[in-house]
Amino acid sequence: MLNYFICLGAIYLGFQALREIRDGGGKRDGKLLALCSVVLSLIPYYFGLLYILISILRVSETLLAAVILLLPPAVLLSLYLLLKRYRLV
Repeated sequence: MLNYFICLGAIYLGFQALREIRDGGGKRDGKLLALCSVVLSLIPYYFGLLYILISILRVSETLLAAVILLLPPAVLLSLYLLLKRYRLV
């Protein structure tokens, strides 16, 4: 459970870094590192969702395969649109 709280903090700090880089007027570097921290911090939540689907909800293999294939691109697209909305990218 501690892992999820740490990743939530990393996501928050990544967004803060992107905001500071945007407000810095191009004087600060590290945009790629901040984006990587946000994206990599989402990985434990992905595997946590898969664990819930497999062990607790016992979903069918067909639905699980669809989730495994479609969830990462959907999350990355949503993240990109969110970052674009707030002009962080």
